[in-house]
Amino acid sequence: MLTKVITCRDCGGAFEGTFVRGAWPGRCPACADIAQRRPTVIQERVTLYGPVLAVIDSLPGNWEEYTARRGDAPVFKIERSGAEFGASWSGRVVLFASAPFATGDIVVFEEIEAKHKVLSVRYIKGWVNQYGEACERECVTSVPPAFEGSIEKITNAVRGMVARDWPDATVSNIEVEGTTIETRRYVRLDMPTQEAGADDKGLPRLVWRQAHFKTTIKGFGRQYAYDLKGSPLWAIQIRGSVRSGRLGATAALALVDADHPLERVELFNF
Repeated sequence: MLTKVITCRDCGGAFEGTFVRGAWPGRCPACADIAQRRPTVIQERVTLYGPVLAVIDSLPGNWEEYTARRGDAPVFKIERSGAEFGASWSGRVVLFASAPFATGDIVVFEEIEAKHKVLSVRYIKGWVNQYGEACERECVTSVPPAFEGSIEKITNAVRGMVARDWPDATVSNIEVEGTTIETRRYVRLDMPTQEAGADDKGLPRLVWRQAHFKTTIKGFGRQYAYDLKGSPLWAIQIRGSVRSGRLGATAALALVDADHPLERVELFNF
């Protein structure tokens, strides 16, 4: 990746820009978000781990093409959370990539923490269920901070977002809560330079591991428990279980090598 320090043409501040699609950016990330009226305005990005070269061993799922708004160049996204293992859960894994990388690919791995300014809006979503009953739910979403002070723009933005996902739903009681700062963590995978990506010898591996468990109160039926053990170079975990705690799983995305493994181990199985 080619980077250099650039002076933002809007705010005059200095920022590190990346050469993307044949051009250097003219605006810093925050000014670009404001100019393009994005749902959030980036305040700060910090690299928590990396960038390092790694070879993909396994991934948490399939890539989905993702764009923050119409007209953007697409990126690719995988998202998993502990919610898929049960109602009691914790943890989320989010990956963004410049291409739909596959097993065996060498990538630039980086964990990012980003702080975003968002304009939070609370509203009531109404719909009719399959039994013909009227239902309502209080929801919260974010709209571009540039819309602050314009109820018409905020209302149109909220109605448009709801209509896109629930065409038959209604929106009422729209209330602006104000701007807040949200902190988000994600993994970014990018294409290495040709020279850097020529040989995967000695590179850490990016792996996805899962360990499930199932027990019963009286011991009837098959019971088993697995766990994840090791000391990876880097890892992020998600967990989840049913409310009773008798069925669930732990999963982790990790960077490992020969001296820093992460393996699924059997605790019991009968």
